[in-house]
Amino acid sequence: MARHAAILSFILGVCAAVPAAAQDSELVGYTAITRNGAAGILVFNEDCDNAFPGVGAHVCTSGDFIRGNLPTRPVDPGANATNWIAPSTVGTVISGAVITLIDRSGKTGTPANFTCDGWASAAATVTGLTANDKGTIVLAACNAARNIACCVPLAP
Repeated sequence: MARHAAILSFILGVCAAVPAAAQDSELVGYTAITRNGAAGILVFNEDCDNAFPGVGAHVCTSGDFIRGNLPTRPVDPGANATNWIAPSTVGTVISGAVITLIDRSGKTGTPANFTCDGWASAAATVTGLTANDKGTIVLAACNAARNIACCVPLAP
């Protein structure tokens, strides 16, 4: 029965939110270096690894922020700073040729507008997912240079 509901949801273009999974990464801090949205996800990951060497640091996802349990919250690199994060997509709505994603944060948008068009655009008219040190998640213009929120895997 569940399989049939999943197939029907896919055909109708509606997907229910996925339950929260166990947290596998936590926020360790932010890069000192800033990048615009065209830098590329591998560069973001490399920047995190360079900022926090030897611990497997990578770009945080919105899910990392939402599920996070921080004994101490890292200090944001600047007043009112927003930092690049990667989306954690939990749903998709398809209406004709338009695909809208639903992020774990509740934000909705096209795949391109969650990721600065695949982390390849520095256009002011394209957006990417960002968060501040309080965990406020917003879509922000890709032309601005921003720090990157870095997470590390939780110890087993």
